[in-house]
Amino acid sequence: MVLFSMVKNIMNKLVIIVFISLCLTFTAQAQISDVHINNKSNHEVTLFSDGLFKLTADYYAGKKVNNRFMGGVMLLHDCHGSRKNNIKLAKLLNKAGLFVLNVDLRGYGDSQSGGFSQSKIRKNAKNIKTYNNAFAALNSYWAKDTLKAFMWLRNKVDNSKQIAIVSFGCSASQAIAVAEKMRVNSLVIVTPQMDYSAKERYKNLIDTPTYFISALQDIDSYKTAHELFEWSGSRYSKMQIFKGSYIGHSLLRHHHGLTEDISNWLQQNLK
Repeated sequence: MVLFSMVKNIMNKLVIIVFISLCLTFTAQAQISDVHINNKSNHEVTLFSDGLFKLTADYYAGKKVNNRFMGGVMLLHDCHGSRKNNIKLAKLLNKAGLFVLNVDLRGYGDSQSGGFSQSKIRKNAKNIKTYNNAFAALNSYWAKDTLKAFMWLRNKVDNSKQIAIVSFGCSASQAIAVAEKMRVNSLVIVTPQMDYSAKERYKNLIDTPTYFISALQDIDSYKTAHELFEWSGSRYSKMQIFKGSYIGHSLLRHHHGLTEDISNWLQQNLK
């Protein structure tokens, strides 16, 4: 009987140990279920958007500065590139302590699947009309995708801290769409490509500090940036104009101090 009792006690302890082990494993899996690590970058994460579509992004966890955590920044590329164009800016912001989520828009970079591919749309388009129609269908998902990405980052950043969005070219409209639904601390809008509706929606935002960056010879984006800068009621808004016609990420590549300017402005707003 004594031996039986000892064996029973040992078995009970083993059951408890196995149970605890399984719980810990499940918890760990739940914590990293949205994180995919590959050989290219240990920052890569996979976010599931509308219809379980997989969005790929790079996430850089923030660090304490003066014994306190900083806010966060979401980066959106333009329609001529991918999140790779924002890597330098992402690393610089993270070096300053900020949480950073650098997103591939649906149909670009590593966020491509099936018919969701800008390159395939361009390749298969018979004319400009069919291309515009197919691209509009792809673009229609971006508002939900970017909102999903913003909310994911929001869960990573302390509730007492805020989040900004940096957008290039065509993604400016998506930054505005997120700011209509969520509290966005500030916006950086580089050579914006926006239609009338997007401009009017920006004007309806509560005075959000915005850093407008444009090239003088890129007439449409310059006019848009100038119009919205004049409209902005925030005393922290800023506009910078460069000679030439460089747009989007190419503007950052040809003006080496601009990336640092963006980082410094965001740090000031996200203190």
